[in-house]
Amino acid sequence: MGVRSRTRSWAAARRGTGPRRTTAPTTTRPCRPTSSNGPLSDGSTNILPIGDRAHEAWRLHARLVRRALERGFSQGWDLHPAQLPTRFLATYAYYREGYPEVSARLRHVRDRTTGAVLDEPATVRALAGFVRRGVQSGAITPAEVAADTGLDATALAEWASPRRTTT
Repeated sequence: MGVRSRTRSWAAARRGTGPRRTTAPTTTRPCRPTSSNGPLSDGSTNILPIGDRAHEAWRLHARLVRRALERGFSQGWDLHPAQLPTRFLATYAYYREGYPEVSARLRHVRDRTTGAVLDEPATVRALAGFVRRGVQSGAITPAEVAADTGLDATALAEWASPRRTTT
C-alpha cells in the first residue's frame, strides 16, 4: 500500500468520526461529541438585508435561524445589524410555537399524570431546557411558565440541568 492510498484511507476513516453537523447548505464539518472548543453556534448568511432585496434577505435569514434552532443550535451570530430583527423574530416565534405542547408535557410530568406522550428523564431534561432557553430569550415569561407547568425558575433550572448523584 503506497503513501497515497494510506493517506486516502486515513482521511476517509477520519471523516467518519463524530456526528456530522450542518451549519449551512454547503458547509459540513465533523464535530467531536464533547468538543473542548466550547459550544457550537450557527453561522449567518452573507446575503444582507439592504436595498431592494431586503425582504428576500430577511426571509432567508429567518429561515436559517429557525433551521438552526430546530437542529439544536441555540447560539448564533450575524454579519450585519439589519439581521438582528429577523434573529429576534425567528427565535421568539420558535419558542412561542413550541411552548404550548412542551408546557403541557412538563405539567404531566410534574403532576405525575399520563398524557399523550410518556416522557423519560432525558426527554424531560430537554423539554425543561427548551422552556428555560425560551425564558432566557424573552419569548416566554417566568409567570407564564409557573402558571402553565407549576415550575418556578429554580425548579425549571434543576429539571433542565439535574445534578448527578453518586451512589
